[in-house]
Amino acid sequence: MRRLDLNSLVALHSLLSTRSVSQSAEQLCLGQPAVSHILERLREQCGDPLLCRDGRRMAPTPYAEALLSQLEAWLAQAQQRIAPQPFYPSRPDGAYRLAMPDLLEAALLPPLIASLQEQAPGLCLQVLAMPPHLYTSYIGNDSSLVDDYLRAHGQARRVIASTASLLAIPLLLERLPAVAVLPDLIAQVLRGGDASLLWRRLDDADLAIEVAHVWHPRRDADPLLQFIDSLLWQQSAEWRD
Repeated sequence: MRRLDLNSLVALHSLLSTRSVSQSAEQLCLGQPAVSHILERLREQCGDPLLCRDGRRMAPTPYAEALLSQLEAWLAQAQQRIAPQPFYPSRPDGAYRLAMPDLLEAALLPPLIASLQEQAPGLCLQVLAMPPHLYTSYIGNDSSLVDDYLRAHGQARRVIASTASLLAIPLLLERLPAVAVLPDLIAQVLRGGDASLLWRRLDDADLAIEVAHVWHPRRDADPLLQFIDSLLWQQSAEWRD
């Protein structure tokens, strides 16, 4: 088997089916000398002539006739094994894991889970906490996108408090004469139905923040990942507008 080139089995199937070197060469997109060389090598490896001259055509030996049906079954099975399998969202079960910040969960999960319950009811969505954000700066300060924006417009802000939990912000704003600059999506979730909190949208491309769905390249062809990604893209359409 170490000496056997599996591609030669495809050539052998063509030779036994067409019983012609020239027709096999055409089917395989090879030159006739190359196919003749493959046939000679197969004869040596199999210990059988495989095809013998019979007038203008070639006739298979009894060994080759018995081998043809096995080759057809093997090639059909190999083709079935490597062919992409159809994906039906309603069939998969198991779990799909996503990692995201808690506030993004509040905005994203309700519509995403509703879509999954409708289209893929057997799938369990497992959301993992996003690891703490690590801020780095080459110039040794802690300025953010907002600070850079204000500085470019000749303004500055005074930070009176910082918190790792965005959920604490509405409580702080109720008690302090302060404002919070937040992504529009997060602001909508935090405000909810609380009419006591006022908010104003800052429409400026310089303040845009991207939210990305990222994965390892080895999962690029995963149909389940592609399905989840399409749902995320559809449900984030209103955020992008």
